[in-house]
Amino acid sequence: MKLSKYNVDTFIDNDKSMIYNTLTRKYVIYDNQKRNQINDLLNNLNAGSYSIEDAEQLNKLISKHMIIKDSMDELSIIEFNENRVKFNEQIHVLNILPTQDCNFRCVYCYETHKKAAMDDATAAKIVKYIDNIAPTAKFLRIAWFGGEPLMEFNRMVALTEQFKSICANTGCKYHAQITTNGYLLTDEVIEKFEELSIEKAQITLDGPEEYHNRKRPLANGQGTFKVIIDNIMRLLDINKDIIVALRINIDNDNLELIEELLDIIPVNKRNRIELMLSNLFQNNNKFSLYNIYKNAIDKGYDYAYNQNNYFACYVCFKNGFSIGPEGNVFPCTHAAEEGLSFGYINDEGKFIINSTDFYYKIKTVSALKNETCKQCQQLPLCIASCKFKRYKENSSCMGTGGEGMSLKERALLHYYSDSKNNRIKEADIL
Repeated sequence: MKLSKYNVDTFIDNDKSMIYNTLTRKYVIYDNQKRNQINDLLNNLNAGSYSIEDAEQLNKLISKHMIIKDSMDELSIIEFNENRVKFNEQIHVLNILPTQDCNFRCVYCYETHKKAAMDDATAAKIVKYIDNIAPTAKFLRIAWFGGEPLMEFNRMVALTEQFKSICANTGCKYHAQITTNGYLLTDEVIEKFEELSIEKAQITLDGPEEYHNRKRPLANGQGTFKVIIDNIMRLLDINKDIIVALRINIDNDNLELIEELLDIIPVNKRNRIELMLSNLFQNNNKFSLYNIYKNAIDKGYDYAYNQNNYFACYVCFKNGFSIGPEGNVFPCTHAAEEGLSFGYINDEGKFIINSTDFYYKIKTVSALKNETCKQCQQLPLCIASCKFKRYKENSSCMGTGGEGMSLKERALLHYYSDSKNNRIKEADIL
């Protein structure tokens, strides 16, 4: 037997410590008084005979992959699971941009707000594409994006009706989500979301009203906070199943204002809000958002830690990409803004790859091609980090991610959320 290389041992507080495994996202907790005994056990795994207590502890550690066979190659496990996701032919995740225009002019936005909007001919090509792939697909997820996709809401409705009809006839499971600024969420739009199978809406608020309005105004300069917060509340009231992914972009100017924003949202709505805190992408020096997340958990928000699913976004799938309003196909929206297309949808609804080198490189990019990453305990957490960024600079470390948190802070938040929500079991305690 040997220890997993992905075990992280850290203090929780003066009384308790934990061992966290980044490969399985599982942990065990133990009293600090047991630290010497636990260390002795782990340093003498092959002692040959054990007390009953030691044997019980070993069984818990083995069940959580913290103790493994001497012959086990954990990098092979990671590579296998990454490839299992990457080359799954039956999952299709399409990010569709019905427009690249937007009614906002956010001061930090990387998009250029092209006036392009999808026409009937392009929409027909995409419908044919769905018709072609649905008979062999088991799962189709449409992610509506822009610009601001709700500026072309009628196009979204028309396309969804056709997508769902095709999926119903072929047995393909259909799901959808949307990234929207939230300003155009009228009652009519909200009431349509269930019919459109939209299960999650990502909406951004960057702070309390005064700060948010400076950062995310309308194109005419008017503020947007009050309309958005009211729309979020109505969305949660009208649609009882939808989850709101609340995106908050953080920099030095609003770091101290986030708690005020979180207090604005009523307590009874917080269990249906998934917080997505991130350093503003232009930040060179990232703040750790650990304390903000911890305070949010205390306020009734849950910490939506990711399981090791080996995908960060649709780019991680073979059949995952963005389709622009003119039918061009991009790895993602960041690539679209840089004009980096690797194909298009033709009149017969077929995906034509016209930049094979770009396509194959970005679809096979991996942290496992980075020798530094292969030695890092954090590898299982960031194996599915941004593929486009890795394509551009895979030789460098992807760092702490948008949350700016250390590995131990991520582990502690997982534990803290479970503790607050009564999810800790006897099997988690040594």
